[in-house]
Amino acid sequence: MKKITILSLWLAMAFTGLAEVNIQERKLRGTYHAIAEMKVVLRCVDQNGLALTGVVVDSGVTLDGNPETTTQINGKTDTNGCFAVEGRGNGELGYTCSKDGFYRTQETKHLQNFLDVFVKDGRWQPYGMTNTVVLKRKLNPVAMAVHRDTNRLALPKQDEWTGFDLECADWTAPQGKGKREDFKVLFRLEATNELGGFGKYALTLRFTKPFDGVCLMKKDSGGSAFRAMYEADTNRIYDSEITFTHERKTESDRNKVVVQDRLLNADEYLVLRVRSVTDKDGRLVKANYAKLYAPLFAAKYGFLISSYFNPEINNPSLEADTTKNLLNPRDLGFSP
Repeated sequence: MKKITILSLWLAMAFTGLAEVNIQERKLRGTYHAIAEMKVVLRCVDQNGLALTGVVVDSGVTLDGNPETTTQINGKTDTNGCFAVEGRGNGELGYTCSKDGFYRTQETKHLQNFLDVFVKDGRWQPYGMTNTVVLKRKLNPVAMAVHRDTNRLALPKQDEWTGFDLECADWTAPQGKGKREDFKVLFRLEATNELGGFGKYALTLRFTKPFDGVCLMKKDSGGSAFRAMYEADTNRIYDSEITFTHERKTESDRNKVVVQDRLLNADEYLVLRVRSVTDKDGRLVKANYAKLYAPLFAAKYGFLISSYFNPEINNPSLEADTTKNLLNPRDLGFSP
C-alpha cells in the first residue's frame, strides 16, 4: 500500500504551541480583549507538503465576533501557495480554502490561544505570521452505501444480539430488511432517568468471522471536510468486539445533569473489516471495508448510526464519492 503522509495542519513560524492561555497570561501579552492590526499568511499545501497555487480563500477578521463588524478578505493563493489576510480585529481569524480536486478546509483560529502570540505597537505579533493549511487531495473516491444518522432506525431488542447489514444499513431480518450480518449489536438498558429516558445503557458491537473486526481511530484535526484516513490498514489485527457506555443522571444537591459516557466522540471513528473469506489454509483472501462516524447512540426515539460501506471487494478505500450514495442517489452533501 502507498503510504500517505499527512502534515500537521498548524506548522507556523509563530504558532509553536496551542494551549488554554489564562486571562493573566493574556493580559501580560496584551491580547486580553485586544483590538489590533492583524496579518496572517495562509500557506496552502496538499497532504504531502506541495504548495498549492490558485486556492480560493474566503476569509475574514472581526472586531467582536459580530458579522456586522467582520471584514471579508477573499482571494487566491500565489505560486508559493500563500495568501495574506490583513485587517483590524480581535484575534479571531476564520477562513475557508477550496480548490477543484481537493477537499475543502474550513477553520476558525483565535490568535490569543497561541503561546508565541502577543500584541505590541497596535499589531498582533509576529506580524505576518504563517499558518499552514492542508487541503487533502481527492485520490480514490468510491461510491458507497452511506447511511446518515438523520435516518433513525428502530431500537434493537434489549439484551438480544441483533445483526446489522452495512450494505442496506438496517437490522437483519426479522427486525429489518438486512440480508447479511456484518456485525451484531447488543443493547443493554440498565437504568432510566427521571424523564423516562435512557439514563444508563451499554452498546456492544461484535464481529464473529475470523478476520472481521473493528478499530477505533482519531479523525484528522484541522478542518478538512475529509477527516478519515484514505485507506483501511489491511494488515492490521482488528478487534472482535467494542463496547460503548452512556450514563446520564441528575445530582440531587445541585440539580445538575451529569453525563458519564464512553460513546463514539465527534473526533473519532470506527474502521471495520467485514465479510471476510479465507482459503483452505485459513488465510484471508476477500473482505470488505467500512467506517462508522458519530453519533452511535441509542435513545427512546430510535437508534442513530452513520455508516459508510465500500461494496468493492478487497478495496480498502474509506474515501466516499460524495456525488453518489448507493442507498439514496438524491441524498447528497454528506461528509466523505
